[in-house]
Amino acid sequence: MHQETSRPGVDGARSLPINVLLKGRTCLLVGAGHVAHRKCRNLLDHGAPVILVAPDLTEGIRELAETGQVAVREQRYCAELLDELQPFLVYAATNDDEVNRRIAADAAERGILSSSASSWREGDFISPSLIPWGRGQVSVSTEGASCKQAKFMRLRLSELLGGERDFLLLGVDLRTLSLEEFEGLRPDADRLREMTGLLRHLAALEEFTILATCNRLEVYAWARRDDQLLKSVMLLLGLRTRAVYIRTGFAVVEHAANVVSGHYSEVACETRITGQFKAAFKNAVARNVAGVHMQQLHDRSLSLGKKIRALHDAGGAGLPKLVAGVVRSRRKPAGSRVLLLGAGSLGREVASRVATVPEIELTWANRTPANIPSTPACRHLGLAEALASLSEYDQVVTVLGTSAPVVRRRHLGTPGRDLLLVDLGLPRNIDPSLSDLPGIEILDLGSFRDPESSREKLLALTRTVVMGSGVNHG
Repeated sequence: MHQETSRPGVDGARSLPINVLLKGRTCLLVGAGHVAHRKCRNLLDHGAPVILVAPDLTEGIRELAETGQVAVREQRYCAELLDELQPFLVYAATNDDEVNRRIAADAAERGILSSSASSWREGDFISPSLIPWGRGQVSVSTEGASCKQAKFMRLRLSELLGGERDFLLLGVDLRTLSLEEFEGLRPDADRLREMTGLLRHLAALEEFTILATCNRLEVYAWARRDDQLLKSVMLLLGLRTRAVYIRTGFAVVEHAANVVSGHYSEVACETRITGQFKAAFKNAVARNVAGVHMQQLHDRSLSLGKKIRALHDAGGAGLPKLVAGVVRSRRKPAGSRVLLLGAGSLGREVASRVATVPEIELTWANRTPANIPSTPACRHLGLAEALASLSEYDQVVTVLGTSAPVVRRRHLGTPGRDLLLVDLGLPRNIDPSLSDLPGIEILDLGSFRDPESSREKLLALTRTVVMGSGVNHG
């Protein structure tokens, strides 16, 4: 026996949203007015066989019956219909509250779930307001409290969910900004988490990934094409319109492929960017801001980027190799003492390359010396100790993650001696004003930038791969 207290809202319990599979399950609809017509259409859209009972049919209902979409009984409701038809669900949608109440009671006696258009408290379930969304749908309910509020919620959500979705990219890099300008924009770990939290609140930004490296700050997204959304993202990230590049559709995949293949890095064909790209997308998934569309962008970009890199055989290129080349070319005839500051991923790659340079003595320093790997074999120091003894070295390479310069005038010792400082940090690790001192030469990330002619040649190869890859936006 159906219990009254089990009906939604009667005992204060909330209704449980479920998606019911109606294919092949007969639903009985009593009534033929506007409400009944709307419910009938909804049931048909969800694959339910519908039997409609009413003494008088409206034109719309009669059209559905004549086209075979609905079976009609032109009669008044009676309880015997429930016994005869044994429907899966019953909808009481007449214009008579007493009849609707009786239908719900009759259905309850027979253990059939019912919904009453007169009062949701008299039935067993509530029909939510629905919003189609691609292959899915979104339902909205106020637990029967307010049809007007449910309509408002549906319309508001429809505005957010409506429109065409596509890949979207906006960002800045050292091709559009100077090193000094980009230095003030690049986020540290805390700022990156804050950015993610802020962008999460933009409902139109359905999925996104933030890629922040020493060369670029980019947001990859799956979103609706909307100028206001673009402005909101730029505002939250502190980006100025002048320097921002924007891509949509397959152009986003093409751009990402150029990024992971190293074409858009300061050093063409830089290899480290692939790992940074993968880590950014993995982090976005972990923070629950990226889903299936970002995964598709990730996979397609890496696949295309691999083909691009293979075409110009750039596997051995990269910043660590160039730095090692500089150390080799600037070593003194009797050998040089080289100090490396920083033991992060880039620092380890630089160390492995520099250690192969003959006739140098390498010292490796880090804030926590215990974090310095045992290979390559060299002397290990703490950062403070290394800075205090900096005047003992001929070349210093810095790869520190700091928010301000750590190498300053007081660390240089006697003025006038020749000293090469290679600053790979961003923000920079070395006070740029030191380059004004006699004998001091500073190379920063901008010093390793490839000429435009080299970039254009590589990008021409990229277009060859893109056009012949068979990869398309669909």
